[in-house]
Amino acid sequence: MKLQSVLRWSIVFTVLAAPVSGAAYNIGADQDYSYLTLKGVRAMTVRFQGFYGDFERYGVEETRLRDAVERRLRDSGFSVLSAEEAIRDPGAALMHINLHVNYGTYGYYSYAVSLKIKQKIALAGGPESFITETVWSRGTGGWVDALELRRLNGEIAGLVEQFLVEHRAQNGAASTAAISQPLTR
Repeated sequence: MKLQSVLRWSIVFTVLAAPVSGAAYNIGADQDYSYLTLKGVRAMTVRFQGFYGDFERYGVEETRLRDAVERRLRDSGFSVLSAEEAIRDPGAALMHINLHVNYGTYGYYSYAVSLKIKQKIALAGGPESFITETVWSRGTGGWVDALELRRLNGEIAGLVEQFLVEHRAQNGAASTAAISQPLTR
């Protein structure tokens, strides 16, 4: 009987204490604690991940998308660097475009597309010693059939445009070229 009473009180204490400690622990966790993360970004390299050769027959080609994204960045005033050049440039950022596609039942594909901007954080080892941290990210997802996979081109274009709009807002309209032709041509 005594053991049941101790267990009961420990459960009650745990249930009552959990919300208090949880609330104290999560103070500000939902608040965005960043500001002007895209300020001064003028050069970047672009990395694609998750694109497969069999998507090409449906109009989703990594090389064409890379060319279109890089052209859009150049048209907006960015220097687009190779991966090797970006490693040596202390101010270069990384635009990482990631595609997750899974074939589901009834011939539909589920997809998720994300675009992340990563910037360098210098370490004590000198100018070539750094880590990268995601400073901006957006994503989208949904379901499409095989013949609609080319819609992913537009999803990626939309994410690039969101980045450019936010970059202009943080760096001033004069910092990048005027909006040119959209990414999807």
